[in-house]
Amino acid sequence: MRVEVITSVYNETFLAPLFLSHYAGWTDKITILTAQFPGGKLDDEIKMNLINDAIARSTASWVIAVDFDEFIWPLPFGTDPRKALEDETGHIIDCHMIRVWRHRTDSDIDRMKPPLPQRMHGTPDHHKPSIFRPQGVKLGIGIHSATFPPHYRWGSVWSAAHWANADPCFGIERSRTARQMRLSPNNLWHGWGTIPQWLEPQFLEREYEKHLDDPKMFG
Repeated sequence: MRVEVITSVYNETFLAPLFLSHYAGWTDKITILTAQFPGGKLDDEIKMNLINDAIARSTASWVIAVDFDEFIWPLPFGTDPRKALEDETGHIIDCHMIRVWRHRTDSDIDRMKPPLPQRMHGTPDHHKPSIFRPQGVKLGIGIHSATFPPHYRWGSVWSAAHWANADPCFGIERSRTARQMRLSPNNLWHGWGTIPQWLEPQFLEREYEKHLDDPKMFG
């Protein structure tokens, strides 16, 4: 069994050692895609074309297609992910995301340590078909949808930590300046990734305050 991670990077240097430490120990290949976007503006259509081309080329038994701020694991928490994939009888695994926030008891992030268990508190977020056998698979924008071969069956459900807001030390600048102010005309036209409130003064700062006492979601 071979497991390949496919992801893309856009202004996310802070997360690089955390991403690699989470996936390197139990996957066989990590494919990190970059793109020269027109005018330096993030374009999700270009990004997804790169990801789908990488999926089409993959010879792995399983592909894990995630954003650079998403860290997935099988249930229950602590299960060996490689063993879980070896035992999986389905073709697609749905990953239920928890958006993690800095809790008032959390320490500063140590980028030389794995992301889990540095952030364990948050709120339920979206879910994605992030793990699948790659033959004949094509993902939609943001990996929120996909087309699969007709014989594919849904398998287990995994959990995931979505680190977009894991700490204001990088989350505010990344969300406000590196993303919302640098979306392509194509993204703005379709509404992809647009969250206008993030550009409002102090909006994100207030959001972090609201989540200081979020419940512990895993572990």
